Amino acid sequence: MGREDVKEHAQELKSTIGDYEEALEALEKKLTQLKQEKDEANNALTEKKISLSSTEQNMKYMLEQIREIEEALNGQGEKQEQLVEKMAKFEQEKQVLLEENTHIESLIQEDKASIVAALERRKQYDEEKVTLEQEEVKLAEIINKASEKLSNLKEERYRLENKKENSAIQKQNWGNTMWEQYELTYNRALEYKIEDCSITELKKHSVEMRGQIKQIGNVNVNAVEEYKETKTRYEFLTGQKEDMEKAEATLIEMIDELMNQMKEIFKVQFAIIAQNFTEVFKELFGGGEAYLQLLDEENILESGIEIIAKPPGKKLQNMTLLSGGERTLTAISLIFGILKLKPSPFCVLDEIEAALDDANVLRFANYLEKLSKETQFIVITHRKGTMERAHTLYGVTMQERGVSTVLSIELEDASNYMDQKKNN
Repeated sequence: MGREDVKEHAQELKSTIGDYEEALEALEKKLTQLKQEKDEANNALTEKKISLSSTEQNMKYMLEQIREIEEALNGQGEKQEQLVEKMAKFEQEKQVLLEENTHIESLIQEDKASIVAALERRKQYDEEKVTLEQEEVKLAEIINKASEKLSNLKEERYRLENKKENSAIQKQNWGNTMWEQYELTYNRALEYKIEDCSITELKKHSVEMRGQIKQIGNVNVNAVEEYKETKTRYEFLTGQKEDMEKAEATLIEMIDELMNQMKEIFKVQFAIIAQNFTEVFKELFGGGEAYLQLLDEENILESGIEIIAKPPGKKLQNMTLLSGGERTLTAISLIFGILKLKPSPFCVLDEIEAALDDANVLRFANYLEKLSKETQFIVITHRKGTMERAHTLYGVTMQERGVSTVLSIELEDASNYMDQKKNN
């Protein structure tokens, strides 16, 4: 898979994930709407049943009146006919109510079928989302391998450059040797090159040259061949060097593009967290101001983050200048601000409100109960205000030496039990 293909595939996956998330959100809204319509239909059915019951009671009442009128009047035919018409009208209303009841029940069955279908589609979308996330992880692994390959290519380029320098030095040494031994330059040696000769003539010429060389003395007869081999090797290494430089430039461009994408994503997410932090801070402190600030906006991926806070009644200052309780509540505001960005299904808090006073503990507990609609919290605490807002309490006691016992209590059940005990 090429670099451009990897990039395009990553973009397509992100787009597909976004489409699935939008479709999933639309299905959830449709499911909520169907539930509301179902509740409305149930309410309407209940009202129709009440109306039908009331109509039946009215019919009974009218029948009793008819009997009384028949006994009292014994001859007033017109009123009797009116009463009969009223009774027929009540029968018609009863029939209409029964038909409406049947229609509503059919609508309820259709809504139930729609809800089941929507849940099935949501399950499919969840499975596809998990598959796409796994593919995204694989793409990240491919990018990491490409980075490792770039590092290896850099090392290979350095090795080849050294080898190139050694080859150049060796080539120069061979030229010096040819000059020192034969007083020939490369261009002068080319004058002795013979082309289009038969093997017999070459052998004859070789014998003559060997005789001449023997008369001259010891000569490096392989210098020309060694030069050709060195030149061929040099051209091959030069081509490899150019290929590695192109690959390095391409990988650097890809890394720069990924870094830019990371910066953009970080800017957006940091802005959301900063806004959430400001809102949570005001709610926990009952006012004041607070915001997050990057120390180096030109290099946001390595920049530090400064927390500026102003509790009610104090001036704007760095978080390090606040009191212990204020610093704790500010840090809690930051944690809750991050949780608001992407709520976690599960969270453990270990005595994070220990330094708070009773009033701030109540604010912390109330806000924690607000967040518990989307996140399940396990809180380790010894503060009464926090425990009062918990749904379930767990404690550990050691009634016997070396034997620990875990106790639990549902506060709602305990409250109902105490109410019943007071009433009795």
